[in-house]
Amino acid sequence: MLTNNELLDTWIQKVASGEPYASVRFGDTSCAIMAHEKILTMEFMKTQYDWVNHPKYITLPNASAREKLVACLREADLVGHLVEPQWGFKPLFDMVASFYKPKLDNTFYAFANAHISRDRRFYSAFKDTKVLLCGAKAVKYQKVLQDRYGWTGIVGAVDCPTWDHHEEAMHHMSLMYSSQPYRLALVCAGVPGKVLTIHAKKLGAVGVDFGSGAELSVQADEQGFDAWDYTGTLKY
Repeated sequence: MLTNNELLDTWIQKVASGEPYASVRFGDTSCAIMAHEKILTMEFMKTQYDWVNHPKYITLPNASAREKLVACLREADLVGHLVEPQWGFKPLFDMVASFYKPKLDNTFYAFANAHISRDRRFYSAFKDTKVLLCGAKAVKYQKVLQDRYGWTGIVGAVDCPTWDHHEEAMHHMSLMYSSQPYRLALVCAGVPGKVLTIHAKKLGAVGVDFGSGAELSVQADEQGFDAWDYTGTLKY
């Protein structure tokens, strides 16, 4: 399992190399979606997860969503997963990996993004990189990166508030890449963010499923802090 520093080094190296790449995180929600009706019954799912019919996530059962996430698991170059021992965290990821058999050459801790968001190197490494931001808070994150950290290469922001918006978001990502080829897509879009991250790779960019790393930076800015000086608790 890569350390936080090794993970950031990998992103930096892949952006510099010019090759397509995808770093994707799979937490408890995405693992549960991949597991439903294959590993876990819907009856059991309903006893454990109160979001199975919540539009913010995905209304289950949804075989198409499951297969799209499984494809992301198989196509990711780097996979992030949880290590906590509760059954819905690492044990469920292990069951999903055993069932679908993805190639897992390198992995990292799924919440490494929040730690990297507090690292000064992250902000200096990509300051002048052509970057696309994706997710419901992409516009707000763009302002923080530009105003507080002096990022000059952001080509735009693509919204993706729910799973139902992921195909539209992919379309806008493609249009942006055609007009302004970006090297890095920072995706902060929850479950649909897995699909968007892989789409960035297919376009030729480096896709990073950055998730709550963006949220931490925004929260720190709202409190008047640089991310590396922020000691507050991350609120989702």
